[in-house]
Amino acid sequence: MIAHSFGSYIVAEILLRNPDISLKRLILCGSVVAEKFDWFRVKGQVEGVAINDCGSRDIWPVFAKSITWGYGPTGTYGFKVDSVEDRVHPFRHSDYFTDTFVRRFSLPVLRSGEAVPTNYKQDSLRYPAIITLADFLPIKWIVLAACRRAFPGDGIGKEVVPEGVRAFEVWRRNSALRCARTGSISRAMIITQSTTA
Repeated sequence: MIAHSFGSYIVAEILLRNPDISLKRLILCGSVVAEKFDWFRVKGQVEGVAINDCGSRDIWPVFAKSITWGYGPTGTYGFKVDSVEDRVHPFRHSDYFTDTFVRRFSLPVLRSGEAVPTNYKQDSLRYPAIITLADFLPIKWIVLAACRRAFPGDGIGKEVVPEGVRAFEVWRRNSALRCARTGSISRAMIITQSTTA
């Protein structure tokens, strides 16, 4: 099975909720499955190792995490766990479906379980600034905090927003401290990214 984008989330949730379902092969690409997904619980349901094709130019998994709950940037940064093999490519969100890519990388996995390695290592690829920025900013909390401050008495997010405001304040304070220590917002963004990964 090849699962792309939200399809990766659907397949992961189906496996998690239905232990009687098993897959011969699983390839994720452009995945929005959360980084903390419990692959150990579904390990026996996927023959061999699941493959996760990541794109260093894929902004959508990062946005999914930044603006919503329950999703992760695994289609950009990978899972970094033993039960999933992350293969990194210099791709955007839907670049996994060319004839060349499918013949070289997807078909060997589906036919024989052979995971053809890429020529790229995660550390060697540069991520575009917009991806780094989207990963750095907790957009969902900023929006909730702004709504709470704009409409303080009408009950918008009474349960969620105070926690969001607190989380945003902690993030802002920690980011400001990192900037002060390093003297650079771009270095602070890298530090924040590596500590949250």
